[in-house]
Amino acid sequence: MSAVELHESFNITGVTPQQCFDYIDDVDNVGEWLSVAKSATAEGDKGLGRIVIAKIQFIIPLPFTVKVTVTSYDEPHRYAVTSTIPFTCELGGTFEEIRNGTRLTYFLTMQPTKFFPVPKMVLKKALSLQFRKDGRLLEAALQRLA
Repeated sequence: MSAVELHESFNITGVTPQQCFDYIDDVDNVGEWLSVAKSATAEGDKGLGRIVIAKIQFIIPLPFTVKVTVTSYDEPHRYAVTSTIPFTCELGGTFEEIRNGTRLTYFLTMQPTKFFPVPKMVLKKALSLQFRKDGRLLEAALQRLA
């Protein structure tokens, strides 16, 4: 099954790329902008290789644990995490300084597996809706930093 790729961009007025990066990098903020995350903790220091463990509830009714590794950490320009269990997924963003703020491009790439026993079209629709919802939550949370 081919990968599902989603991306969205929005401008955050009055907030620097560093402020956006710091907000995303703070594991205590995950539940504010990633609505499927019921909890999140981190192991290790901030930066490449840091492990974030999140309790997620998405599509299936029971929460499950996802362990992600910080795989891109170019402060304050790019941040991404990658998971391989229970599915392969990369979630992240790029932060570009613009006049009066920051342009955030938020992305998700997911390789569906048997973990989600639904047709790819159904999974892509569910992911798209969730991705847009969480993008709006992230945009609102970052805008509150202004």
